[in-house]
Amino acid sequence: ATLISAVSLCRIRGRAADAKPLLQYIRTREEGTSLPSSVHAPAVAAYLDMGLTDFAVAWLCSSVGPLIEHVPPAYVYTDVMQACIKQLRYGRGSSESQGAQGHGLEMEGEDEEERVWESVIVLMEDMGRRGILPEPAAYTSFLRACRYGNLWKQSVETVDIVMIEAGVEPGASHYRVVLQTLRDSNQWQTSESLIENMKGRGVEVGQIDYDLAIAATSRVGAVDGADRLASAMLQDGLEHT
Repeated sequence: ATLISAVSLCRIRGRAADAKPLLQYIRTREEGTSLPSSVHAPAVAAYLDMGLTDFAVAWLCSSVGPLIEHVPPAYVYTDVMQACIKQLRYGRGSSESQGAQGHGLEMEGEDEEERVWESVIVLMEDMGRRGILPEPAAYTSFLRACRYGNLWKQSVETVDIVMIEAGVEPGASHYRVVLQTLRDSNQWQTSESLIENMKGRGVEVGQIDYDLAIAATSRVGAVDGADRLASAMLQDGLEHT
């Protein structure tokens, strides 16, 4: 408790980097044991303050024992997953990730991108293994990771089956990320089906959703599909841009 309080104090004073050796000591001392759940949030927050998403992922996936009371809260996973997606969008040159430089994490290019989006997949799998119900925001990050990895089938399954079975109703933002993935993968027929699924579940289908589905048809020259989607747009009082 004293050590983790010191970690929190480092963060409060804007000296998150000073917490790194403390965290390493905690990991070494407690290796093979189950850390209290209260330790995880400040530890992970300190790593994220330093831009060390790799360390945060490793902490969550390797430091938790089997007892449910020792499992990190769902929001801690969400924070790490969102940090990974932010790193994919802005790269290590952004202010929040500059702390990763000089810590042996200076991978660049496609290798780094693959490693980061795969980390989000691993975190979601880890939550499932530990019986942690993901937050809606965690699903959003997971779906974005699927887009980076071109995992369109897994993306569709997440909104059509996984989220619903977990009792988390997919929202328009979740579907939109899936539609982006389907467009990038030229899966126009699945895009058209997803639009119908959205309507069936009472999710408002906006112009941008139709545009994404039509863009998928345009990439492969599926004129009939484009016409059907355009007609559906008009019926909904929307116009294709």
